[in-house]
Amino acid sequence: VTISNTHLDTKNVQANIRAALNLIMHSDNEADYNAHWQKFRLDYVMQFPVLTSYMEVTWKPKKKSWVKAWRQNAVCHTNNLTESYHNQLKFFYLGRSRNCRNDKIVYLLSQLAERDYRQDTLETYFGIKSIRLSVDDTERKRRASVIAIEKANGLIEEVEPQALQAYKMYSCKSFEEGCELVYFIKFTTHLHDCSCPDSARLCKHIFLVSRVFDLPVT
Repeated sequence: VTISNTHLDTKNVQANIRAALNLIMHSDNEADYNAHWQKFRLDYVMQFPVLTSYMEVTWKPKKKSWVKAWRQNAVCHTNNLTESYHNQLKFFYLGRSRNCRNDKIVYLLSQLAERDYRQDTLETYFGIKSIRLSVDDTERKRRASVIAIEKANGLIEEVEPQALQAYKMYSCKSFEEGCELVYFIKFTTHLHDCSCPDSARLCKHIFLVSRVFDLPVT
């Protein structure tokens, strides 16, 4: 998606489209999905017919594979973490072992890896130990932490809940100067699902809301 001779406009439009697609992907139910999809079409079908046609033909028929509404029982939603999990399994649990029979892999996953994962999650949730951040997540947290608290208070606010809404919602304005984009972040037991273009689970907007309202991110 590009707009001729207007680099800033192109970046803003691309960011808006990514945010719209994020809302579609993270729809909690079919009604939300239909509403987000319809808004996406209305907003962009005239200006970017090739894009909307591509989404209609290629991705809408596969919605059950990538939209959260049809993946409620999935442990890991559409992301790029699979290779990381595979690497952790090989490094910490298989080591130099050449025994990779199916029964051993199932045992490792169900009896050892899952137990360690749950223990690690509980210790983090109850504050026994701090969350382990990647290099990129640490940088995102740093970008949120250097913003003066007065400015931070002006960037975020709690959104008034809609009828029958089962979660809280917070809004966060873009950090970029001159950018009027606003992103939305859900809160159930922790902050998650920011509508910004950043595909990471923990983005700088989540860290900023967490800092101001003292809310957990995991």
